[in-house]
Amino acid sequence: MGVCERHRRRLATAALLLAMAVPARTARAQQDPLREVGRLFASANYVEALAALSRVDDPALLDRTDEYRALCLLALNRDAEAERAMELLVLRNPLPIPGLADRAPKFATMYRTVRGRVVPRLANGAYNAARDSFVAQDYAAATRQFDEALQLARSAENPAALRDLELLATGFRTLAVARIESSRLPAIPVLAVTPSLGEPVLDAPPIVAVPAPAMLATPSPPFAPIARIYGPDDRDVTPPVVIDQRMPAWSPPHKMFQQRSFTGQIRVLVGEDGRVLDAEITHPSFPVYDDQLLRSVKQWRYVPAVKADRAVQYRRVIEYVLNGTNQTAASR
Repeated sequence: MGVCERHRRRLATAALLLAMAVPARTARAQQDPLREVGRLFASANYVEALAALSRVDDPALLDRTDEYRALCLLALNRDAEAERAMELLVLRNPLPIPGLADRAPKFATMYRTVRGRVVPRLANGAYNAARDSFVAQDYAAATRQFDEALQLARSAENPAALRDLELLATGFRTLAVARIESSRLPAIPVLAVTPSLGEPVLDAPPIVAVPAPAMLATPSPPFAPIARIYGPDDRDVTPPVVIDQRMPAWSPPHKMFQQRSFTGQIRVLVGEDGRVLDAEITHPSFPVYDDQLLRSVKQWRYVPAVKADRAVQYRRVIEYVLNGTNQTAASR
């Protein structure tokens, strides 16, 4: 047998083996499309692993695909591209991935950095969407969206930075749930009146729902709050709801003051975001305590006052009593 003939037979045999191997490799890839990626990554063939990732098109594997892509790019020192892949991973699934401590330190550090940047943005977006639903009186949607905002805020890399959002979302969610519950109250039955006698019919009168005044009136245009400050005299305004109104501790500077009571009054302006915009002592109690109180109001938070489901500014008065080593407060 000549050399050429032997060469032709070897090529034919190699082609046959390759043809037999491809279906087997394809079958394995169909069972787990990322198995080949894992093998290439483990053997440090990062460029080939990236090429294999581009062929994975199963939507259920997107998270694992982005994670592998970030790992390969980090191994190749292509940090900017790795950060983009990680951002897509966080945007798709913003809650922390399990087992992060078992990942490579460089991956874990970049992942926390990306979450620290992306999650607050998502939490604010969820909160704003919930506020819009609340204003539109879609309280069920608002409740779900406030829940999402709260979950994101509490899972953030720095939850303290989203403390204000968490407090406001909690307060608004409470209001939304209250509105849902009030809408489920049964209609108030009234007694039917016999026209001829003018007396109530007590035996099995028909139940008639009392129409709400808004149903009888001509529909009014959407409420657009004017630039004014509301207060207790505005009966159509829901006052602010306290989220955090901690008074400073009262520590009498001398025993003689423990036997006396000091009454004070502070007036605060609650803004549309629930923060205190301005405060003044209208009736002094004790100079040192009043100074502490004026500093502490900067940390107070409320669910803002609401008029026709729109947040408005509201001025409220808080009276407080210093007695012994205790203090109490009442608002109006």
